[in-house]
Amino acid sequence: MHYLDAPVHMNRITRPTLDSILQAAATFKPMAQRAAKLQARAYGKATIGPWDSRAPAPVLDHATDGAIPFEKAVEIIADAYAQVDPSMGEFVHMMVEKRWIEGTVGVSKRPGAYCTGFRKSRTPRVYMTYTGGASDVITLAHELGHAYHSWVMRDLPESQLSYGMSLAETASTFGETLVRDAMLRNAGSLQTRLDVIWEDMAALIAFVLNIPTRFEFERKFYDAREERPLRPDELKQLMSESWQKWYGDALSEPDPMFWASKLHFFISGLSFYNFPYLFGYLFSLGVYTSRERFGSDFFPRYQALLQDTGRMTAEDLARKHLDVDLSRPDFWCDTLQALEPRVDAFAAVLEEAGLD
Repeated sequence: MHYLDAPVHMNRITRPTLDSILQAAATFKPMAQRAAKLQARAYGKATIGPWDSRAPAPVLDHATDGAIPFEKAVEIIADAYAQVDPSMGEFVHMMVEKRWIEGTVGVSKRPGAYCTGFRKSRTPRVYMTYTGGASDVITLAHELGHAYHSWVMRDLPESQLSYGMSLAETASTFGETLVRDAMLRNAGSLQTRLDVIWEDMAALIAFVLNIPTRFEFERKFYDAREERPLRPDELKQLMSESWQKWYGDALSEPDPMFWASKLHFFISGLSFYNFPYLFGYLFSLGVYTSRERFGSDFFPRYQALLQDTGRMTAEDLARKHLDVDLSRPDFWCDTLQALEPRVDAFAAVLEEAGLD
């Protein structure tokens, strides 16, 4: 067996599909590098460093935005979800009315969010620390996407409820994109627009550059490890080369110790804990961009797609509900091509804000 056989099987995809995803990412690498350079320029730098990946959007001198109340966030998300179908907006309100969302701030709570649920009642729960920022609204939309995914599957047999990691982010990233785009359209200030589109670009950079960097390192590690164990300086060299290959001249310097600091690399029972993120990001965006193509037929297809995630491979799922072949680069390239206007919009916002 090849060392990639088990990871792709676990994620219910095939090697040709994985190859096509990475080929598409390599093709659109310059677009993601441009987004990284734009973020660097916003902070008065020429390039970004590995430590800049979680930097928030700059705060403008004339920023006047206050916190977004939780009730307002719910309305924003429900309205955006309802654009796909009214029942999706009703689902958001149901989650609030049944008190299935816990978003308080406390001294014993860390930032972040996650979605879970009860197997017996088949009901989802969302837990987070909601502080009122635009990123919190998007995070809540993301977790409610996970909750919606489990909700539409609630009547299925237990054996059909488990899906591969590659499909786990389908509904969450779809919901996140819905809300992000709605917030951009309705933004009342330049700061809000900057905050929202900054998160969009951070995701593009993370998934199209950082995730392939991790995959590149792990693949090289497995190839070399077939011959002998590697010394720390060799691991640092492989890591640096991987950073440089994907970030190119957008990177100030690599993080040669990333192999030692990133938990995903040393989970002993799970290898290649990286490419499923890229798959999930691009697949969900591909689903999102297919809304216009399918029109009024989109929502039934979307709901059926989510219901089938626990009983079909990703390729069969896409072929049945989206009429696309995931083993070919076309779907992935078309999805990435659709992100080009978002990078242009980011550049325009930075210019308007005087950060270019």
